[in-house]
Amino acid sequence: MGIRNSSDSRRDLARSDHWREGRPIYQTTSYVFRDTAHAAALFGLQELGNIYTRIMNPTQAAFEDRVASLEGGVAALAVASGQAAETIALLNLAENGGHIVSSASLYGGTYNLFHYTLPKLGIEVSFVNDPDDLEAWRSAIRPNTKAFYAETLGNPKGDVLDFEGVAKVAHDNGIPSWSTTRWRRPSWPNRWRTAPTSWCTRPRSSSAVTERRLAA
Repeated sequence: MGIRNSSDSRRDLARSDHWREGRPIYQTTSYVFRDTAHAAALFGLQELGNIYTRIMNPTQAAFEDRVASLEGGVAALAVASGQAAETIALLNLAENGGHIVSSASLYGGTYNLFHYTLPKLGIEVSFVNDPDDLEAWRSAIRPNTKAFYAETLGNPKGDVLDFEGVAKVAHDNGIPSWSTTRWRRPSWPNRWRTAPTSWCTRPRSSSAVTERRLAA
């Protein structure tokens, strides 16, 4: 089918996923509402749709959907940096009065976030100095523990996380496990899939994706 020249046809083309192989880049800041009732339903979260590009954007949504599909996850969220990805994921798991258990083998920015910033928000973090010591993970659990956190390859030592072991300790106590990695492309095998627990991951620093998969 040829592309018609009218402005209405171009708008129809922008809305359709059936006329092209690749999706367009939407550079708009705002979107058209059918009427005030439609706008009210969107802002009231009664209907799914685009409201404002800072909240959602079709181009970003396409990227997130494809990353989630590659990872076998429920959904994905793309943000501006890896630190933002970690912070958003963390604040959805814990809040004032919460507790996180983390490997001590961490990127310096993450360590500073956990050690200095989160306590100001009322979130405590216990560090496991030897990530291979599963008993240390288990003994660090408290009644208010909200998540386990680790890097797939610890920075700067490059130590490899025992995914199955750490995830099992978390799962046995009903706690989500959360990992971050800078070394793996999204299409590479994900070891958390073999672990019987929830997980969050940042597949690539450059894309700064936060993804959450819930255990079956």
